[in-house]
Amino acid sequence: MTQKGRSIFWKVMLVLYLGAVAYLCFASQDGLPKLNEWKFPIQADKCVHFLMFLPWPILSCLAVMPSHKRLRLSSPCTPKGPWGVPPASTATTSNGSRSSSTILLLLGMTLLGLALAGVTEWVQGMLPYRSKDINDFIADSLGLCSGALLFAAFYPFLQRSKTR
Repeated sequence: MTQKGRSIFWKVMLVLYLGAVAYLCFASQDGLPKLNEWKFPIQADKCVHFLMFLPWPILSCLAVMPSHKRLRLSSPCTPKGPWGVPPASTATTSNGSRSSSTILLLLGMTLLGLALAGVTEWVQGMLPYRSKDINDFIADSLGLCSGALLFAAFYPFLQRSKTR
């Protein structure tokens, strides 16, 4: 797949994801599946909120990140981490600069996700068939932070070499 094809792919995935989140957040609960025999100690609703917002930092960063900002896995003078991958603190972009712009992008997208989570809870409170719950927002926030940590941890593996 070409760089342009990857870029379009991640943008389409982000739009589909946002559509699914909007449906899950704003649809009547009568149209949503019921989890009657949930045996986990955390409420099913909170787990759904966590999982619903977990992909946001990953998909949003991949959708808006310019292809020239992707990391190279290694260079002759890059120190290696325990799995042969450069530690995030020493990772460089393909143009040789530190990946601080990637960290800022991830932080910005996570904050945007927090705003999205807050707005969805606020709108749910205005709908007659839904209710707002601060615990839902907390679950959303935990999902967002977990997604951001996953992206930061696995970002060196997601890069593309210039030969592809």
